[in-house]
Amino acid sequence: MKPKIVSWNVRGLNVLSKRLQVRNLLREWKADIVCLQETKLKAITTSIVRSVWSCTHVEWVYLAANGASGGVLVMWDQRVVKKKEEFIGAFTVACSFMSISDGFLWAFAGVYGPNSDIDRRLLWDELAGVYSWWDLPWCIGGDFNVTRFPSESFGNRRLRPAMTDFSECIFELNLVDLPMAGGLESFVDRVKQWWSAYHFQGTPSFILARKLKALKQDLKLWNRQSFGDIGEQKKTKTREIAEMDRIQESRSLSQDEMIKKLEMVADMERIILLEEISWLQKSRHYG
Repeated sequence: MKPKIVSWNVRGLNVLSKRLQVRNLLREWKADIVCLQETKLKAITTSIVRSVWSCTHVEWVYLAANGASGGVLVMWDQRVVKKKEEFIGAFTVACSFMSISDGFLWAFAGVYGPNSDIDRRLLWDELAGVYSWWDLPWCIGGDFNVTRFPSESFGNRRLRPAMTDFSECIFELNLVDLPMAGGLESFVDRVKQWWSAYHFQGTPSFILARKLKALKQDLKLWNRQSFGDIGEQKKTKTREIAEMDRIQESRSLSQDEMIKKLEMVADMERIILLEEISWLQKSRHYG
């Protein structure tokens, strides 16, 4: 059985009407694990949890809000997973779980990120500590309060150091940032094809562990093949954007051409970021 996880920035649970709204949606989504960020609550009681989630077998851990902001609540259905250990940090609530159906061990971390670059570095260290402590397959849900690329942030055109740090953290912790638009369906289909091609013998938990290991290797190979020679990609994309600029100087771009140019610019942002991460990793390795 695959647990269904819901992660949601609710922007406050301190009003009953908001909790009822969340409760109605969670009932519709039929989640097994729920991570709510920005609860804005310093303390979370049984009555608050019951008012948010109608699951009668609920357990939870939470990170208290700092003043009137922040706060993370992680809840789960005890019939689906059993908590083994928990970690509550400055920005993170993490739990190691055992799946009831097959005994598989894994971890989940819920995050509400800070807004300052200095505190973000503390968050990256916090997540790295959780990752090394448990050494389990894991996933992270939450609101990091930072984007990876300028195109994901309204009115922002510059690649900031915080974006580079965020992407580097994703790489170092062996995480996969699923694309939120465009390529998500094709990426999921690719993963499904890999997964269905794996065949192992043994207990369900052993088979799942071997499949996850095989998937990790396929993802690494896909990453190398997809990004390849970053320098050559940068040159190619620069030529394509320059050509589109020349066309735009002579006439107005059509709607399709404008969309294509925006996609080129977004691709260039990703290439530049990958180039920066590559140089950072090389400097650490050889420095």
